Amino acid sequence: MTNVQDQTSGVLRRSGRFFGAQNDLPNRVKTHLFILCPNNSGSTYLERVIAECEQVWSLQREGQHIFGFSGPTSRKTNTSLAWNAKPETAELFSDAANYPSWESTKKAWYFQATAKSPNAVVFLTKSPPFLLIPQILQDNFDNTKFIFMVRNPYAVAEGIGRRRPEMAPDRQSCLKLAADHIVACMKSQRDNIRRYPDNSIFFRYEDMCQSPEETADNIRTLIPELSDLAFDDIITVKNYRQHLHNFNDEQIARLSDSDIACLNQTFQREKSVFEHFGYEIIAS
Repeated sequence: MTNVQDQTSGVLRRSGRFFGAQNDLPNRVKTHLFILCPNNSGSTYLERVIAECEQVWSLQREGQHIFGFSGPTSRKTNTSLAWNAKPETAELFSDAANYPSWESTKKAWYFQATAKSPNAVVFLTKSPPFLLIPQILQDNFDNTKFIFMVRNPYAVAEGIGRRRPEMAPDRQSCLKLAADHIVACMKSQRDNIRRYPDNSIFFRYEDMCQSPEETADNIRTLIPELSDLAFDDIITVKNYRQHLHNFNDEQIARLSDSDIACLNQTFQREKSVFEHFGYEIIAS
C-alpha cells in the first residue's frame, strides 16, 4: 500500500483510508461490532464488505493477530483451525484470566485501525475464537453488537481439511478433528444466539449468499450507521478478488465418500444441532 498526504487536512492516509493512530478513537467510537463466526465460514468476506462502509474503523487482520493483542491466539497455541475441538483448548480461549489486559488490546486495535472517514464511529473486528467469549467482549467494550453466523458443516470441514492437513497425521484424523470442532462451534453459537437477543443478529452463510440485500437490511437495523452497506462490490478475500458467491457446492463436491463417512461418525450423533440451523446429514 502507498501512503498519501490528504490535501485538505494534512492527515496521513493509506490508500484513501485514515489511520486510527492519528485520530481520537477512544472518544470517537460509539459502537463496537464483533463478527462471531466459526473459521472457514465466510466471515472474512463479511468483514471486508462492512469495512467498506464510511462509518467503520477496521483492521487489516483478525483482532487476535494484531500486534499488541493481549490474549491467546490460534497460531501461537498451535490450535490453528480447530481451536474448539477439545475441551482443554476451548477452555484456553474461554477463560477470562487468559485475556489480562483488554485496555492494551483496545489501544493496539485503535492505533492500527483504518477508516474511509476520520469521523467514523463504528469499530469492527473478528476472530473466530471470540465465538467463545461474547460475554467477556460485552463486559470490556461499550455498546457491543454481535453478528452471529454459521455455515454448512460439510463445506467448513472441507476447507479445514484442505488448508490444514498438518493438523493430524492423516486426512481421516484431520477430518475427525474438524468435525468435533465444527459441532462444538455450532453448539456455542446456538447458545450465543439465545443469550444475546437484544444486541445481535444471526444469519447463515447461505442466507447471506442467497439474499444479500435482506442480510444488509438486517445489519443496518442492528447498526443504522452502516447505511451504505452493500454486497455488490468485488472484495479481496485471502488473496482472491471475488463477488459474493456461495462456494458450498464446489467444496462439498471435493469430499470423497470416505471423507463424508468419516465426518458423519460425528455429525450423525449431533442431528439436533444440524436441524436447529437447518442443515441435513449427507449420506455417504
